[in-house]
Amino acid sequence: MHCRPLRLALLVTPLIAGLLVAPAGAQTTHLVGPGGFATIGDAVAAAVDGDIVHVAPGTYPRVSINKALTVRALTPGTVVLENGPFLSGIAAPAGKAIHVIGLEYRGFTITNGSVTLDQCTFVSNGDILVAVGGRCHMQDCMVLGRGPAIINPNAALVVDHAFVSAIGSTFEGTSATGGYNGVSVGVDVRVGTFQASGCTIQGGNGPTSRPGLIADAESTIWLSDSNVISDPAVCPIEAASAHGRQARTTLTPNCGALPSGPLLGIRRTAPMTPGGTLDLAFLSEPNEPIGVFANLLIGFQPGVLFEQPNLLGGGCQPVGMLFTDATGNASASWSIPLVSALVDRGVWVQGFAGLSAPIRTSSLAGGVVR
Repeated sequence: MHCRPLRLALLVTPLIAGLLVAPAGAQTTHLVGPGGFATIGDAVAAAVDGDIVHVAPGTYPRVSINKALTVRALTPGTVVLENGPFLSGIAAPAGKAIHVIGLEYRGFTITNGSVTLDQCTFVSNGDILVAVGGRCHMQDCMVLGRGPAIINPNAALVVDHAFVSAIGSTFEGTSATGGYNGVSVGVDVRVGTFQASGCTIQGGNGPTSRPGLIADAESTIWLSDSNVISDPAVCPIEAASAHGRQARTTLTPNCGALPSGPLLGIRRTAPMTPGGTLDLAFLSEPNEPIGVFANLLIGFQPGVLFEQPNLLGGGCQPVGMLFTDATGNASASWSIPLVSALVDRGVWVQGFAGLSAPIRTSSLAGGVVR
């Protein structure tokens, strides 16, 4: 079954709860911390695809994750993966996904395959987070360059032959401190695609200054409702030959822009909790219909029907139809049942705008219930 956004004219509003109460597969929850495993690496070694890893507050050794797991800090912002002599890798098995929630990585991290990052922080000097191949989706994350960078870095986020989508996230390049010249951009896209909504992207500065975002001629940038910042000596975007465009985005200084045009933005007010609500805001053209679809899984379906990819893949279901107001804003809210069995399960939502091909799509919102 495939998601068919061309049917948006059918006003359908089944509750998102109908997706959430679908049967879950067998899975085991592993605890890291008091009463459980000593390290995240020990829990990952014991887990199998589909398992859950809960991490109690603390500082732990760096770890590589190569199984289809959900790894979640029980309290986001209290779990730190310390710097070390090797990188942290997050590499999902083919056809599966890894979900990481609430962890702080210190040092170089690389992702591959299908990975989602929610309320995660990455702090380092030089290149901090590199997506090589595959797809990475980020919600409410921070990628922060913190010097000094002894070697010349490229970017806080490097998108290398990969697709990266982000909402509500910050990408801050490394600035030079002390006697070092290591200065980086916020996001560097190389033969890849970067789709961002509600993000802040800032280039580093020092003896030299760098743009907030750079992209080569073989890359595509979809940038909506965001801020791109650089030192006044350089333009914040260096992507004159890249494909794509920007919408409702502020550049400081105001130069080096991508072409302007309509894009569908999305914002998530807060993560989902049992008994709470999923509140989403959409930003688009005035008085425009927006179809909203959801799925328990993420996917990737490019094609002639979509200007940006359908990130829900096959099996998605319609959960509502909205109309933006005269300023291009629309919002929606769905109740999350107060059912403990929903914890650590995911639901993903995407908007589709337009009644003829190519359909404009938003990034993803939603994530793991917790």
